[in-house]
Amino acid sequence: MRPLSRSLPFLLPILAAAVAPAALATSYVPVADADLAAKAEAIAVVRVIERLAPSPAGEEPSTRYRAAVEEAVSGRLDGEIVVRVPGGTSADGTGWDVAAAPRFGDGERALLFLVERGDGSWGIADLMLGAFHEVVRDGERLAVRDLADATRVGGASAAGSE
Repeated sequence: MRPLSRSLPFLLPILAAAVAPAALATSYVPVADADLAAKAEAIAVVRVIERLAPSPAGEEPSTRYRAAVEEAVSGRLDGEIVVRVPGGTSADGTGWDVAAAPRFGDGERALLFLVERGDGSWGIADLMLGAFHEVVRDGERLAVRDLADATRVGGASAAGSE
């Protein structure tokens, strides 16, 4: 029988492969919409105009979107804003993938719970929980969170949290 210490170098890659998918997942605890609204400095229906160039070298990699404010539900927003989402590539080539971070296409409409960032751009409160994408189902427009790449953990199901 081989001692465990001699088998360990062979077992580590197998263990790492088994654990890696869970380690890369984004988990969340459900939050009631009222609590999310309390965290947000502004809530707006926006239409994404375009994805902007990579974040400047030296900054945390993020994906920036220029968006037109169609309706300010709460807060003082009008015209155009820049929404910055963690993850992406910076100008120096540094990349960072944030599983379940919201992504938007040109022309897409979304309801966003926003927090102001120090650089004049806006972030999304509670990452993917503060981004509702417009989808049309059976001719009806709905605002839906994309939680496909996220795993729910803990928390009781609260009204308005899904």
